[in-house]
Amino acid sequence: MLSQNRVTIIDSPPSDTLIIFYVKNPDTGKLERQRIKLNYVHDKRERLKLGHLRVQQINQQLYEGWHPLIDKSGFSKIVTLDEAAILYKKSNSGVRTDSLRSYDSMMKSFACISLSMDSWPF
Repeated sequence: MLSQNRVTIIDSPPSDTLIIFYVKNPDTGKLERQRIKLNYVHDKRERLKLGHLRVQQINQQLYEGWHPLIDKSGFSKIVTLDEAAILYKKSNSGVRTDSLRSYDSMMKSFACISLSMDSWPF
């Protein structure tokens, strides 16, 4: 599998410095191009140094079995709508009062839809 993976840095002035590699999509079986932009580093020498370091990291992750299209770090757990609403309210501590009132109204709408969906036949 390691021989199939080739990660390269492309420095195409004046616009983009990219890390490009291809991975096989498990759903379609086709290769998909993955691009990582490095333009946020302004110094060209530092950008290329970072690019080479990142290429080594990506190659190591690919060798260990990591797949960028099947990254399992996106969700930590599945929660109910009520739990999500409580977490959502806790995360909006620095928001304006009018915004909170609007958000609460939207959450009540979701709750009503959720309750009415329980009686649906499917």
